[in-house]
This record gives sequence, C-alpha cells and structure tokens, in this order.
Amino acid sequence: GVVQWKSVTGIKIVTDVEYPTRKYIILKVANPQLYINRERSLAKRRSMILKYHNYGSPIVFSERGVDSTFEELETTVRAYYENFLVRKAEKSGPKETIPAR
Repeated sequence: GVVQWKSVTGIKIVTDVEYPTRKYIILKVANPQLYINRERSLAKRRSMILKYHNYGSPIVFSERGVDSTFEELETTVRAYYENFLVRKAEKSGPKETIPAR
C-alpha cells in the first residue's frame, strides 16, 4: 500500500528480539486505524493489527524483498521524509511576528 508522508509523525528503528540481526523501520502514523481499515485482505489486515499492537504502528518493514541493505533503505526513507518536512515548511512560508507594544 501507499503511506502518505503527511500522515507520518515519526520514524523509529527497532531490532527483533528473537533475531537480533534483523531490524525494522516503523513509520509512526497519525491515524493507524485508517491504514488498517483500508487493507482489503483479511490476512494482511490481521498482520497490520498485530504490528500495531507490537510496535505501535501498522506500518513496519525491512530490507527483505528489496535490493538494498537495511542501512541504504533507512537512509533513503529518512531522506525522503526530511525532504517532505522541508517542502512542507517552505509551503507554510515564513511566520509573521507581531511587534510587542
């Protein structure tokens, strides 16, 4: 599925307790139930619910299934999120201040 950057409130990295060599990227989202409800597959929805209970977010992934290392994936995800935050700040423009009297 697609996760909109505007829904992301933070990024967290965790290590699997049972397999310490495995790491996961967790995208904390503002409305996790929205992403869970959007999933049509019952099995995937159940997986997202379990991830939400275990990690605090239904959006949890690793480098497995992609052609990169975990470090490359983490760097890319963080760079895209940072880019989104910069663009968002630029769109909101400079804040006007009212001089004190």
